[in-house]
Order: sequence, then structure tokens, then C-alpha cells
Amino acid sequence: MGTPAYTRLDVDERRRRLLELGAELFARHGYEELSMARIAREAGISKALLYHYFPSKQAYFAATLEQAAAELAEANEPDPDRPPVEQLARSLDAFLAWVETHMGAYDKLIRSVGAVPEVRELVERVRDETAERILAGRR
Repeated sequence: MGTPAYTRLDVDERRRRLLELGAELFARHGYEELSMARIAREAGISKALLYHYFPSKQAYFAATLEQAAAELAEANEPDPDRPPVEQLARSLDAFLAWVETHMGAYDKLIRSVGAVPEVRELVERVRDETAERILAGRR
């Protein structure tokens, strides 16, 4: 018996892998450069399966950004046991370190924001929430 041409994954694992791939693809290519067909090829799945998880490229891009936003929020979470000035300094350092670590993706993101109005709204929301959380020293 040969090995199957595909690997069956549970829903959560498939979604996690697709979001991980999305972060990588959107870091290397601008939003306009990618198609759902190309993303599916890169993922080694059918386009229909990709559409099962994400109804559009815009939805896929937004989900990828939401995942990155959650990672960023975790990275710059203020420590309530520290004095407010130290919380602010540590959170800002963590934010800037995250941006530096993901510089290519961040650059592509900022360049892609104009292509999708809903994504621009998401980026603005994440910026506002991050700034508010850092300044308030809370989640």
C-alpha cells in the first residue's frame, strides 16, 4: 500500500497551519500578489478546502492578521505587579521588538492595508487597543 496523497488533519490543526502559512505568504507577497489558488497550492490542499475554512482571500488575510494581533497582544501584555512607568517601558519595548522581529511582514501589511478597507479598520483597531492596553497597564 502506498501513502495517501494528502494528510487528513483535524479542523483546528488545519486552520492553525493555514494561518501559519498565511503569515508566511503575506510576509513574502503583498495582498494583491496572492490568489486563493496560489495559497491552496502552497498549502498542498484543494482550493475548495481553502474556501471551506476561509470564504475569501480577504477573510483569510483578516484571520491571519487577527492571529498576529493576538500574538502581539500577548507579547506586550503589561505586568500589573510592576510600577506603571516600568509597565509602559516594558510593553513598548515588547511592541517594538515584535515589529522588528516581523519587519518584513509588518512592511507588507502596511503596504497592503490600502487594498482592503476592512483590513485597514482591523489594523487601526489593533493599534488603538494595543496603545490603550499599554497605557492603562491592563488587558
